[in-house]
Amino acid sequence: MDRVFTELTERVDFVSQQYATGMEKQEIADKNFKALCTVNNQIMKAFEVLGIRNRSELSILYAKRIAIKRARIYIARKVNLHEFKQGVMALILLFTMSYDIYINMTDVYQMNTRFSIEKQAKRSRRSDLEIEPLIV
Repeated sequence: MDRVFTELTERVDFVSQQYATGMEKQEIADKNFKALCTVNNQIMKAFEVLGIRNRSELSILYAKRIAIKRARIYIARKVNLHEFKQGVMALILLFTMSYDIYINMTDVYQMNTRFSIEKQAKRSRRSDLEIEPLIV
């Protein structure tokens, strides 16, 4: 029973992967022959189960997941050490860049800077400037 609340179903996982790669919700709905509400519910369920808030976090999470799978494949195939080092360096760069983007995105939201627009007071017209209607 714990699995239901901690793991994604196959369908929710598939939809969230598509969303993480940059597809819009309507595109996902059209491609999978589903209603937009269904896709939205599946994405929200994935956010809830994974404990994330937006697409950026979802993309980072799936990038890590793919990197771990590829690392396991490299180790299983006994790839030569030079190729493995190149792969690890590429993954480190990917994580560093994606983390930097994530931090910059969250800083914008967390600034709590509020801009105020001052309203200019309306001035009433002076009566001597009013033009009388032209009577023909």
